[in-house]
Amino acid sequence: MNPRKKARVLIVDDDPATLSILSEFLVIRGYLPHTARDGDQALEVFLEKAFDLILTDQRMPGMDGVALSLRIKEMSPDTPIVMMTGDLFGKVKDLLEGGTLDSIVYKPFSLKEIQEALEQTLSRMVCRACGAR
Repeated sequence: MNPRKKARVLIVDDDPATLSILSEFLVIRGYLPHTARDGDQALEVFLEKAFDLILTDQRMPGMDGVALSLRIKEMSPDTPIVMMTGDLFGKVKDLLEGGTLDSIVYKPFSLKEIQEALEQTLSRMVCRACGAR
């Protein structure tokens, strides 16, 4: 099974250019992206629609990516979250080690790195769902 086939991805970033580029890239790669400009909007969208994966920036005005990730995991522990960050050693790494995040993509990143993070994360989720290790 192709893990990205029709996977619904919520992209969260306060930079419109980043949202546009990532959204267009994911469409080309076979994903079904939806965008949100901050954590508050993302949480609203998340409560209305089902997503296979959340791709969020760490630093945003209002609810940042860390707070958003914690809220999503409270409501839906199995929803995978990939965080985009420039923070190499702080809270984001702790969240990954603690299981709140499923992957981290460090800035500056390439689209290939985004693709690899999404594919690896979704593949792990498929393996968990079918009981494989």
